[in-house]
Amino acid sequence: MSFFDELKRRNVFRVAIAYVLLGWAVLQGADFLLDLAGAPEWVIRVFAIAGLVGFPFALFFAWAYELTPEGIKRESAIQRSQSITARTGRKLNGVIIGLLALVIVLMVAERLFLVGDNVQGIPASPQGTIEESRIKSIAVLPFRDMSAARDQVYFGEGIAEELLNALVRLDNLKVASRTSSFAISQENLDIPAIAARLGVDINALTTSAGHA
Repeated sequence: MSFFDELKRRNVFRVAIAYVLLGWAVLQGADFLLDLAGAPEWVIRVFAIAGLVGFPFALFFAWAYELTPEGIKRESAIQRSQSITARTGRKLNGVIIGLLALVIVLMVAERLFLVGDNVQGIPASPQGTIEESRIKSIAVLPFRDMSAARDQVYFGEGIAEELLNALVRLDNLKVASRTSSFAISQENLDIPAIAARLGVDINALTTSAGHA
């Protein structure tokens, strides 16, 4: 008998599947309960780490031991004719089906719970969503030279470039490209039209334009 066949006979694969399904169900339930209790996020991480650590031990137990009517015995101490691994495998099949059904129920319940929260507006208020969208896009237009000599064009463009280079380093902030911003500034467009062309928030565009 090959090693793979021996793994199947000793129900190692069934134990692995049952362990993963049970671990997922436990983590989902723990995550829900801990969230209701206001527990810190590291608690659920401890549960996950404990589950991962226990996985190889479960596989080793399935390989080295067998559950018999007389109790748990070393697999090597049981004669092949007296082994009941086939009967145990059928029981594990039932356990796996039950756990799989539980996982499906939890997934459906979680989906319905999230949909209900979105309908009721629990996650965030519309105003909060608007405020978040406003800081995700911005454009920097070159500063206009309003001096009498009109000799500070390059100085104004340099300031705009420095601002743009600083903004692109920020995470979660979309910055319109220099080429697009500088090119559209030459057109005779109002602020809303420029914002629409560049795909940025009008308030962000207004606060980043100025005069040199």
